[in-house]
Amino acid sequence: MTTNINFYRELPILEQFVDVADPDCYRPLPEDWLLVVADVRGSTAAIQQGQYKAVNMVGAAVITAVLNQAKPLPIPFIFGGDGAALAIPPTLVESTGQALRAARQMATAVYNLDLRVGVIPAAVVRGAGYDVRVARFRVSNNYNQAVFSGGGLTYAETLLKDEAAGAAYRLDNPAPGDQADFTGLECRWQTVPSPHGETVALLVLALGDDLAATAAIYRQTLERVQQIYGPLPDNSPISLEQMRMTLRERDLRHETAVRSFGSSWWDKFKYKIHIRITTLMGIFLTRYKLHTFDVDWGKYVRDISL
Repeated sequence: MTTNINFYRELPILEQFVDVADPDCYRPLPEDWLLVVADVRGSTAAIQQGQYKAVNMVGAAVITAVLNQAKPLPIPFIFGGDGAALAIPPTLVESTGQALRAARQMATAVYNLDLRVGVIPAAVVRGAGYDVRVARFRVSNNYNQAVFSGGGLTYAETLLKDEAAGAAYRLDNPAPGDQADFTGLECRWQTVPSPHGETVALLVLALGDDLAATAAIYRQTLERVQQIYGPLPDNSPISLEQMRMTLRERDLRHETAVRSFGSSWWDKFKYKIHIRITTLMGIFLTRYKLHTFDVDWGKYVRDISL
């Protein structure tokens, strides 16, 4: 059977956020695709110890490494703060495994964090009685976000964490030649306080009697949230006025550490210089709203914030 590697690219794009609660908007993940799951063991304790940026950076690094292997093919992914989940066609299994093992080594070497990674076939998830369905929501003109339903992703995460049952799918041991490309992973912004004085993360698990009832609960929840906080982008915890690039060492060290992982001391030093020069150029270009090649720096902050 020839897989549909363009499955995600061909999904219809949802324009209204409440539509993510409509089960008819989702399409089943192809049977021969696989789920990539990653999470940081002990992330709660690490965050309590002030390592929340490190935990976030590791999760983002996993996504970046896998997306770079998949280019130019778009694949669905979600960022979980202390980890990530993606779906890949079978053609990417080998290269994705290399990237995941390398990301795991990076997490240990740079942050002393234990990153658990694994690849689980969609067929295994469905064989356990769960489904994996995917939709694509347009967050902005520059970014589409994947949305998963069916309970399969949660099951895959639980399976991976099971020391015995998940052993067959975890990628615990490094292999010779494992490498990850973290190109595109950037962290050059000052800490952004909430414009409303609070940032709310709401986790909802609907327990309807059937799919329609569950979808109705999610739709009602989303509508209520919009009634309270307003529609996007009004309810976003990030405002354009508060986004500022930074040159402070403590803010830039995370990108420097990840992007130069495995490099010589000289290459690490060069990246420190590179990141400061390019950030300084970005500050100048955005301040004066200049154009370079195909980038309108007057709209840059707005474009990446949505």
